[in-house]
Amino acid sequence: MLGPHPVLYESSVGYFAQCCRCVRTTQPATNTHVRIYEVLGVACDRRFDLNYRSRLLTRLSHSASCEPSSITYRMSLPSAHPGQLPADVLCEILSLLAIIDPPGPVGYRHPAIVRYTLGWVKITHVCHRWRAIGLDFASLWAKTICALPNSNGFIKTSISRARQAHVVITLERDLQEPKRVVFRDFVAQNPKRIREITDVVANPRRWYACMKNKTFPNLLVLSITAHGAYTNDTPGSFSIEAPNLRSLTLSEPSFAIVAPKLRSLSLRCKKNRTECSLKIILRCLQCAPAVDHLEVWVPLHIQSAAGATDSVSLPHVKHVEISGSLAGCTAFCEKVIFPSDVHIIVDAKVPSSDPFTTAPLLRALNAQLTHNSHDAITLDTSGGGRSGTEHPCMKIALDSSNLAERGGRWPRVALEIGIYKKGLNDLHKRDLILAEFLANVSTLEVKKLSVAHALQWSDFERAFKEHVFTSVHTVSVDFLATALLYEANVGSSARFPALRNLIVSKHRSVVQRGQWRNAWYYLNKVLALATDPKLSVRMVPSDDFKYGTIGYPLTDAEGVATACRLASEFIDERLTAEYHSMWKNKEFKVFEK
Repeated sequence: MLGPHPVLYESSVGYFAQCCRCVRTTQPATNTHVRIYEVLGVACDRRFDLNYRSRLLTRLSHSASCEPSSITYRMSLPSAHPGQLPADVLCEILSLLAIIDPPGPVGYRHPAIVRYTLGWVKITHVCHRWRAIGLDFASLWAKTICALPNSNGFIKTSISRARQAHVVITLERDLQEPKRVVFRDFVAQNPKRIREITDVVANPRRWYACMKNKTFPNLLVLSITAHGAYTNDTPGSFSIEAPNLRSLTLSEPSFAIVAPKLRSLSLRCKKNRTECSLKIILRCLQCAPAVDHLEVWVPLHIQSAAGATDSVSLPHVKHVEISGSLAGCTAFCEKVIFPSDVHIIVDAKVPSSDPFTTAPLLRALNAQLTHNSHDAITLDTSGGGRSGTEHPCMKIALDSSNLAERGGRWPRVALEIGIYKKGLNDLHKRDLILAEFLANVSTLEVKKLSVAHALQWSDFERAFKEHVFTSVHTVSVDFLATALLYEANVGSSARFPALRNLIVSKHRSVVQRGQWRNAWYYLNKVLALATDPKLSVRMVPSDDFKYGTIGYPLTDAEGVATACRLASEFIDERLTAEYHSMWKNKEFKVFEK
């Protein structure tokens, strides 16, 4: 696909309008016929960049509304034969008409004989000139796609007719190689006209060869990625100069590019690229110091930072996505320095033998926290939502946010936990890692739990039992987690002495009745033992993320009734009279609305 569409000469459109000297028909004025005549009389589809407008369209619209039974148009223009138009113009016209009136099968008496014809056959009945075109281009009737004798010649003609307009080239993955050669040759010969290039190929080296050591002054977006597993060659050297380049996506990390305005960089290295080292990746990052969006696929063979002596600082980056092995992501985080307001997502593939060997990665992120004084970290160990998989993943996100109550310099941590049936043998080591990482946090958010039964959660709760979060003032937990917290006999205010905000999210999944009762027991325990007089509770529906603050005044009977009504709405119809009585007989402290 070539875009923006090549600009036709205005003289060609005027010449084409002259070809429609006499357009007449006696057939009913259907929308299809009206649109066909619009194309024949105006030839200005939205894909063309033209200011030309024929009077025929105005007359056509007026007559179509006044005489719906038939249409007769005459336009006195110098006589000309439309067959003299360039082949690419005719191809565009016929392609547009084929879209307006789609092709359909033509059945014959014999059921085995079915031929396809284009809907623009109707234009051969417009006048003798268009009939001659239909006869001259009879080969176009055979297929549903316009098939000129030389398709590459058509591509070359279309590009050449664009004159000096900037060109956006987007090639499909299954495009034939001879057609790709035409575009690559055009890029090599006209580097000043290229604005965007997007292609997914089996081997991108051919693109690198045609663009190497050239200057592309108008290039804004360059995306050349590989869908094949090519491992025989050494990484190609890709060096260009693009002063206005904004976005770059490559599968080869070995390049030298002059792009001072580059803002988005994606290095999608193939996981089996053994020739790609961490040193090469860091050298690429040095060429893009001003990026604000970074995506790096670390090859699986990278297990340490050995060989990479220098660190890279990216002071302007705002969003970072890192994927690869756990050791590779750790090595990358050790060698790259991010600013304090960065948001980092680490998608690390954890080995099934020991899925919680995350201490080095957590230490690397803690070093980022200490070096840059982050005020927020998001830790996501949900495994990408693939619960029960044999190879769980771990996602960690460093995030900066403006908290209303920061509690000094302590960060905000959101913990999303995914518990799997396999790989839970080293519980003590896992607990120590989490306790080390969550030593100084101001906000603990337990967002999601994938738990098969309460025993797994009680085992996991050892990390929280051994550590008291002295600075935590906000706890966010889902409703099912509260039941498991109660069954695990986890202390409430003993674990969170500074608790001021309790946020409970509602899950609509099927839960056993005993778990509903335990969930409310745990919430009552939190409310009864909390010491902050302004403790607030918010119920957050997980489906639409809307929430409201529920207040429980100590002496206000109306407030207690409102709280009970909201609570029963919160747990749906599964809240029985037993639970109602439990809430009505409970004394509550004063909470802010």
